[in-house]
Amino acid sequence: MKAILSILIALLFIAPSCFAEAPTSAAARKAAADARALLDKNNAAAPAAMSVELGRPRRVEATLAYAASTPRMSPRKWTIVAPMPPVLASQREITAETTPPAKTSAEAAGLKRPILIWNMPAEDPPRRQMAVGICYTLDLIPRQLVARAPAANSVAALTPDERAAFTAPGRLTDFESPAFQAWIDEHALRPKGKETDLDFVRRVFLEIKDGSGFEFKEKMDRRASVVCKGMKSDCGGLTALFVATLRASGIPARQLVGRWAESAEKDEKLDGMEWQKEHVKAEFYAAGIGWVPVDMSVAVDIDRRAGSLRHFGRDNADFIVMHIEPDVSVEIEQMGKRSMQFFQEPVYFVSGPGTMDRASSKSDWHVAPFSPPAGAPRR
Repeated sequence: MKAILSILIALLFIAPSCFAEAPTSAAARKAAADARALLDKNNAAAPAAMSVELGRPRRVEATLAYAASTPRMSPRKWTIVAPMPPVLASQREITAETTPPAKTSAEAAGLKRPILIWNMPAEDPPRRQMAVGICYTLDLIPRQLVARAPAANSVAALTPDERAAFTAPGRLTDFESPAFQAWIDEHALRPKGKETDLDFVRRVFLEIKDGSGFEFKEKMDRRASVVCKGMKSDCGGLTALFVATLRASGIPARQLVGRWAESAEKDEKLDGMEWQKEHVKAEFYAAGIGWVPVDMSVAVDIDRRAGSLRHFGRDNADFIVMHIEPDVSVEIEQMGKRSMQFFQEPVYFVSGPGTMDRASSKSDWHVAPFSPPAGAPRR
């Protein structure tokens, strides 16, 4: 494990979140079912002529150092939770070495996403500061959508539970809301004619890319029903808009929450706030092809060429997914359920006398090519 690196101060307070259900609409559900039926018909008439090609993996070591301080509280107990990257088509062979040792756990329900958890025992005198370190080691795998039919039996089908999870409305992907349904109809963003999954999603991608702007603020409403009104947001909001549009037509899609696979730079900021390479991408499941990567916000922010597909169907093995989908939940002893919308670094919880006034947390992110210990076999 590498030593904890230079630490930049950033307040991080995660408040309890209510899991209010997205507005439901019989008309929206029927529209999604009708769109899915048309896509299934078109897919059957035009078998997939493209596939996602995997490149040579690159193995990296990502070190995340984190420290928290509660100068006006005397904690009886510290609980720290951190994300554990999932195995996906874009990343595999994942390990996490932690200091001090952490327990690997998972959400109790839903997607059951993996997490790391530290339960620090009470000490006398109470510790007002706590630090943890994580060294993630994993293979990042390039992916590219190419004009080649998939090999026979090479595309894994989604299970019914997976399909249900990635076509359902969510807190950010609230596609059943009347405002969002009206926006879809206004922009004709439902399948038509002989469009296949891939044809339709490509059209949605270009509509959002060419008609949106990138904007980041400290406090933002990233719900798709809000983003579609102003057509400006950051990576979290733009991917929510993209994913919601696809789910509204019965196409499985999901947000990928993580960090760029490069070290944070000293004093780098985004809209005046410290930025440590946090980012959100997306991917969708196309019939006969499988999961296809998309970077919606980079396409909007960087690639302003009308009709460009540079960030559609391409993954350069430059991103580490910390978790799929927003709102990772964890049960904290004596505190109940807590939720982290974008869980890209550790979060701490404390109990004890005093106040949280002047409480703070700080972190650092460092990524380098993996160097095996002397004498260990090289991959």
